Amino acid sequence: MTTHILIVDKSTFKKHLEYMFIGTGTKKSFQFNNDKKSYPTTIHPSTERNIAGLIADCNRMREGDNVIFYLQQSGNIGGFFGIFKVKKFPSGNFVSFTDYKSDTYPSLTKEIQYRALIEPYKVYSEGVSEWEALDDIRGISCPCQMLWSLIYRKLKGNRGNTMITLYEADRLINLIVAKNKGKKLNSVVGGYSYDETSNKIVPHTPAVYDISTGCVQLDISKRLIYKYNNNQAHETHLQSFITNNIGKGTCASLDSTLINNADETINWIGNEVSCGVGMQRMDVVLSTKSPEEELNNLYVIELKCVPIEIEHIKQMNRYMDWLSQYYIPNLPSKIIPVLIALGKSTPKTIPAPILNMKQSFDSQYFGCINYSPLKIIYYRVDNGNLIFY
Repeated sequence: MTTHILIVDKSTFKKHLEYMFIGTGTKKSFQFNNDKKSYPTTIHPSTERNIAGLIADCNRMREGDNVIFYLQQSGNIGGFFGIFKVKKFPSGNFVSFTDYKSDTYPSLTKEIQYRALIEPYKVYSEGVSEWEALDDIRGISCPCQMLWSLIYRKLKGNRGNTMITLYEADRLINLIVAKNKGKKLNSVVGGYSYDETSNKIVPHTPAVYDISTGCVQLDISKRLIYKYNNNQAHETHLQSFITNNIGKGTCASLDSTLINNADETINWIGNEVSCGVGMQRMDVVLSTKSPEEELNNLYVIELKCVPIEIEHIKQMNRYMDWLSQYYIPNLPSKIIPVLIALGKSTPKTIPAPILNMKQSFDSQYFGCINYSPLKIIYYRVDNGNLIFY
């Protein structure tokens, strides 16, 4: 399961705990769902990309995923608090939604449009400070064991909902458990809140989040198809579509072309996965496990909303180098690089220069790491549906 770090301040933290929900948002209140609000004409492209990215962050969440809050420092020392679980929306087979009642419901100090419900799992009163989690290197024998997902997030910012890897989650959870000497906080009144004076999670009478009206599943597919049909950039929209649908059976062509074997189960989903102190980010990364294989499969996916070019394959070299040095030593896996690009033709045809570059790319890694050949997948819109082939 994926562990998601939700960035909060002292006021929103209280509301998240009392009403048992999480979320992220922006001051621009555009909602890309399947209704009349799906096609705003005044939104700037960069603003739309930002919103589509926030939706992609929410869409990667699955029922049962871990949630840990990061409380930003303000007066008290901030820190990481947990552990909670993502909860399925009661009246549908989804978790991420938007609430049209109000972007600041319930009594929030900032707009939070994109949300999910949560429930207590193993709740601990005290948080682990940022220094303890990111700077203290006692017990770390190699730099690759540091919590790089959170370090990169700190350097780059702008991510209110950040996933961390499976091995990073184990380390952070162990730090939280050790800080509390293994003693969980059991609320006899049934709920939780945040006490600013003690800087701790405390028992509290639970509040009821009103989901009776205004809550709509996050779905960016119609906006994606609109952008596709109008030859407008839509890579972030495609990312949101993939994180929302992969492994759910809601887009059969995506599952069948991307995942190698039908018996593989997804145990981790990441998007905009940082892989360096620069701006390098892997669009989508999936970790899967097959009963017949000892190693996890790590699908590293680069998305392009234009026809494939040689430079797109070269770009993936940086991802392979980072993974081999930082990820694989912590969690040995078979790396499966994937390039998903715009395609208009059927059946799929791959130009000879691209095939030659693919062969050159593959030859660099065979025998060096546990590696599967580069997969090239195309996508198109057919009768109003996104098709992968």
